[in-house]
Amino acid sequence: MIMSAYFDYLSGSPLDPRVLEAMMPFLKGVYGNSLSSHALGREAAKALKVSREKVAAFIGASPDEIIFTSGEVESNNLAVKGLLMVHENGQLLASAVEPLSILRPVEALEKWGFSASLIPVDANGQVRLSALEKLINRYTKLASVSWVVAETGIVQPIEAIADLVKESTSVPLHCDASLAARLFPVNVRDLNVDALTISSEILGGPSSVGALYLRDGLRIQPLLEGSPQEMGRRSGRENLAGIVGFAHSTELTISERQSRFNKLKQLDGYLKARLKEIPDLIINADLPSRTPGILSCRIEGLESEALLTHFDQAGIYASSGSPCASMIGKPSHVLKAMGFADQQASSSLNFSLSWETKISEIDEMIDTLSQSVIQLKTMTF
Repeated sequence: MIMSAYFDYLSGSPLDPRVLEAMMPFLKGVYGNSLSSHALGREAAKALKVSREKVAAFIGASPDEIIFTSGEVESNNLAVKGLLMVHENGQLLASAVEPLSILRPVEALEKWGFSASLIPVDANGQVRLSALEKLINRYTKLASVSWVVAETGIVQPIEAIADLVKESTSVPLHCDASLAARLFPVNVRDLNVDALTISSEILGGPSSVGALYLRDGLRIQPLLEGSPQEMGRRSGRENLAGIVGFAHSTELTISERQSRFNKLKQLDGYLKARLKEIPDLIINADLPSRTPGILSCRIEGLESEALLTHFDQAGIYASSGSPCASMIGKPSHVLKAMGFADQQASSSLNFSLSWETKISEIDEMIDTLSQSVIQLKTMTF
């Protein structure tokens, strides 16, 4: 495999070498179970405690409000299913542009007898607050809205959403902040959310580890049961090395967040300017509030999969949507919710950058894209 340029950081991100260094003692010598009373167990329990405190500080929570999980998907499932299953029935609200790790649990809950409504979005993918206000009623038990839309980078007005939900009822609000946390300061008290998902990998930490913040006093039904880890809210032995790495990645994010944001903003501006050189290319949902480093675009009349094949042959890696959604072979539900026709949604490409992305990678991708567009249009017409 020869890789020339990588633009799929939301699907998979490299591990920061400094994080790996922090993990190494727990990959090699500290293998005790945190529940064990012997010295190795106590060492593991101490590391777990310190890591929980660091992750809690990262989002302005208390350590006891942090539940470690295997990542974003599990955290979202635990929030949506766990917070609904403490009730016998009721309504769930979720935005129409949520990731599948929210929407699939919503579908499962509907099969189990709960009702659900998707909150419509405008043409830019932002939640329609007036529609949300109308959907909330006395049967509503949970609302879930992601802070940043993964496919487009559009930022939701999460504080306004929280204010609206809290003014109307005492409905708990869950927010997937996995993407937002890499660039925006997160404080669960200021956001006024009751549950919040964060993930390690997008911060430069290890994959397959994350956390769910759960406001103190909020009841939740565990999805995994059988042992007392995570205060009985998530059974199963903790991924200690991963959690230590996750905690260290939050510290690095706090200290480097502004410089990372500035770098991504610079790269994003350059990418956007270069993409505009491509004939017939349209940037989807290009708002000032779009998160730098996440960009969705389309070229009318060309299928994204054909372009991605050309990219792959040239060692350039991008995607046609979120990693989970692109696997099901259907037009993006996010773009469809924004009013895109099937053909427009199927023409869309997604580029996600890192602060490590190089200008030369963008230039190489643009050259390849320009040549591919000419070839494919010649074949089409």
